[in-house]
Amino acid sequence: MKKFFLVFALCGLGCGSSGSSGPDLTRFTDTVWSGTVTATSICGGVKSAPQTSAISIQFQQLGTTGLTYSSASGCLFDFTVSENTASLSNSPVSCGTPSTTYETYVVSVSSDNTHLSGWFTGTQTTPTSYCTFSGTINMNR
Repeated sequence: MKKFFLVFALCGLGCGSSGSSGPDLTRFTDTVWSGTVTATSICGGVKSAPQTSAISIQFQQLGTTGLTYSSASGCLFDFTVSENTASLSNSPVSCGTPSTTYETYVVSVSSDNTHLSGWFTGTQTTPTSYCTFSGTINMNR
């Protein structure tokens, strides 16, 4: 009985959960984020002018530390969250026509949870060209 009590008492101090429940995913998931994406590309050594478009993203929870969302063009992005930053975890993400591959994608939520900003890089290929691209996103709730 004493041995059992000692094991139970020690386990109560150090066994099981660490007390951390992971990042607060609701900082990302409790809204539709709307804003702009600005991207530039380099094709055949020629850099394009920045192009800005409207964008909306709604993240869904993926497990206890992740997020996921599908773009309008059919790209499925999975992210791992650490504190207020989400980083692409299923890289490279390839989708669309022409073939587009996202290699990096990182987004962060502001401390007041009202602003989402981030950046991404990747490549786009067609039968006759190979381009690299990069861009930024700026969104609000």
